[in-house]
Amino acid sequence: LNIIRHIFRFLVAVTECYFPESYYDRSLTGAQADQLILNEIAKQKLPLLMEHLKLCDVELPVITLTWFITLFYNSVPFETMLRIWDCFLLEGPKVLYRFSLAFLDAFQKTVLNITDNISIINVFKKTLEVTYDADTIVQVRCCRRLYYMNTLLLL
Repeated sequence: LNIIRHIFRFLVAVTECYFPESYYDRSLTGAQADQLILNEIAKQKLPLLMEHLKLCDVELPVITLTWFITLFYNSVPFETMLRIWDCFLLEGPKVLYRFSLAFLDAFQKTVLNITDNISIINVFKKTLEVTYDADTIVQVRCCRRLYYMNTLLLL
């Protein structure tokens, strides 16, 4: 219970510091704007996945909006969430796009073999909750600048 209180305080501080008020208003205007941006980036970086989601009638925000609003809280294993938050505090909100793209890319092969929209959504929700290795996702796809700096320091 104490950890939940700390997480709540952290999220309040982060939302007040890093996001505009419109991010968490009734219509989630700011969060929806981020989803439009993510959608455009994903179309460029993951065109096969995005076309498949479109054919299966899956809107990207159905999968990713919660990731942005909660900073991945309850979407990934606890250790992974903490790594995402570390990167977020170091580099700012842009890492939400990076991690989202990394997770979308990681499940692309699986999703391309599924045609049922509910099953596609469940792949991202259920599988992501339990299966992602924090070190791999950070080193391979996110916070690359920090990773390379640490690598250079170890030489």
